[in-house]
Amino acid sequence: MNTDIHNPHDPAPSHGEGQPPDPGHSQGTTIVLNLNEVVVHSRRLNYAQLVKLAFPDDPPAETSDIVYTITISSPSLGEISLARGDKPVPVEEGMVCHVRTTGRS
Repeated sequence: MNTDIHNPHDPAPSHGEGQPPDPGHSQGTTIVLNLNEVVVHSRRLNYAQLVKLAFPDDPPAETSDIVYTITISSPSLGEISLARGDKPVPVEEGMVCHVRTTGRS
């Protein structure tokens, strides 16, 4: 899976773990994450990737005991929640994602 995402706080786009950007998304897709526009170069995003984009200084979501609530709104998905372990969601231009901490597990 291509995890190429660009956090607006990073100096340059990241292409994941040495992976080239997805040719179908070379320009990236703009999503709204916690009221900020973020360019994503991946066709799908999972829980951990959205947490990393929203809270880049937090420990990795896969190993952290911090619980995050993620809600996503897009034309094809409607309004959904994404939890740890859920399948990745397709990235769409203009999709709106809200990620917030809700406690510790």
